[in-house]
Amino acid sequence: NCPTVGWSATEIMTTTRATELCLSFFLPPDTWGLLSATSLVEVLTLDPTQLVPIPDMGPAVVGVTNWRGEVLWLLDLGVHLGFPGLFDQAHPLSACLGLVIRHQGQTLGLLVERVGAMLNLDLAEIQSPLGSLSNPELTACLRGYWLHPEGATHLVLDMGALLESLRPAAPA
Repeated sequence: NCPTVGWSATEIMTTTRATELCLSFFLPPDTWGLLSATSLVEVLTLDPTQLVPIPDMGPAVVGVTNWRGEVLWLLDLGVHLGFPGLFDQAHPLSACLGLVIRHQGQTLGLLVERVGAMLNLDLAEIQSPLGSLSNPELTACLRGYWLHPEGATHLVLDMGALLESLRPAAPA
């Protein structure tokens, strides 16, 4: 037994749960998502009129912006995942938020409507997205989903899979 607490090492190991700090964010019209804080570099407030569009890039690629002297590509995360885009709304946004993420040396800005709280997510509570979602593009970018104790479903992004989904398909 552990002399200070009275628990055995086995009891301590079985009661310790793996958790991950995540940032919650909102995608219109009514979806919450979670992004691992290990991938998050910064949250930027962006003026949509200052974004430089890049022609012929597809609807999810909004364009680029200057971030700390570097060119930062910006992706409308909602459009990429099959939701309405930030700029498709009836009321134009005066500002949007860019989640600057870095994963395996790649940096990208994900545009979202707003951010919420930082949540300490119990990894055992992430449920598989397979069979629960009808959108294969969305399912391919998820680790799963998590049910908030207050009832809201949060999509848990997989940064590696999201970045992989942006690569052009290899020629046949």
